[in-house]
Amino acid sequence: MKQLMEIFSNRKRQVAWTVLIVSGLSVVIALVESLTSLNVYPYILGSAVVLLLTLLIFLVLRLLELPDHNTRLYEQVEALFYLRSVLPDKRYTNLPRMRDYAASPDFLRVLAEKTMEAKPKLIVEASCGLSTIFLSHLLAEHSPETRHFALEDSEYYGGLCRERLDPGALSQVIHAPMKEYSLNGKTWKWYELSQLPEGEIDMLIVDGPPFHIQLLARYPALPLLFDRIKPGGLIILDDAARPDETEIVRRWAENYHFSSEFINTEKGTTILTKK
Repeated sequence: MKQLMEIFSNRKRQVAWTVLIVSGLSVVIALVESLTSLNVYPYILGSAVVLLLTLLIFLVLRLLELPDHNTRLYEQVEALFYLRSVLPDKRYTNLPRMRDYAASPDFLRVLAEKTMEAKPKLIVEASCGLSTIFLSHLLAEHSPETRHFALEDSEYYGGLCRERLDPGALSQVIHAPMKEYSLNGKTWKWYELSQLPEGEIDMLIVDGPPFHIQLLARYPALPLLFDRIKPGGLIILDDAARPDETEIVRRWAENYHFSSEFINTEKGTTILTKK
């Protein structure tokens, strides 16, 4: 059941369209029967059988493509040992639960490795959460001069995140409600940026907004902030294995110059380096 939920969680739109089309066809068939003497029930039964067989084939193919969860579990445990090595006890035990909707340990490991390697002066996150808390702890230990800002449209979740940050930390959660922007002749919703301090961005972490905001919800991040990212700066995209994020990277590549690396983490991570 968990594997089936994993399949459908990444294809909510496709499932919704399928349900809508099937419902519409059912209404059309019912209207045809009411207006004519044609017995349509055999056609309905046949269509249902074909639909169920198609769905079964799709599920089998997708299950064969799913990663080995035993291997994934080992990778997450291995990443946890790494995270434990870069944080002292008091900071590590303050971290919330990982995986599911929160960041997975292997994604946090990528953030830690890239942060300690690049030594960024300014980090900006799109959305706040476990990664914000983790980075705050990591920076306090290894790069206390780094400024770190997380944009969050929800006052509630922003407040919960602020409560877990160390007093006096240079990490800050900024309340940034959704705002409409016009990009390439189309209206997009993304975080309001007026409260984001000035300065060249060394690392941009894109982990929001959630997909239900709009189609390709995370696309505006680069059009809105690319000019502020310094040459050699990093853009780190979480959930990069999802269809929407794959399409977002493809569209970014059409308009912006960067090198791209995909890391096979649990949810997929793409790292872009501005040229």
